[in-house]
Amino acid sequence: MDDFVDFLGNLRKVLTTFGSGLTQLAVDSASAQIGDPAALKRTLGLDEAVKQWTAIDQAASQFTVEPMVDQSP
Repeated sequence: MDDFVDFLGNLRKVLTTFGSGLTQLAVDSASAQIGDPAALKRTLGLDEAVKQWTAIDQAASQFTVEPMVDQSP
């Protein structure tokens, strides 16, 4: 269960970060900035988001393989 709680916490963090980036982008950006892929990548924190989504994918995969099994001694 601890791993699942951690998974949900990570998911919340990723979605919050992405949502905050979109909100900031909508508030602060001119049309020219929105058309700049590098600026979008920085504003949305794409590199960090990809790392977080990868970690969430790994946790979800592990959870489906070992659901609710406590392997501690």
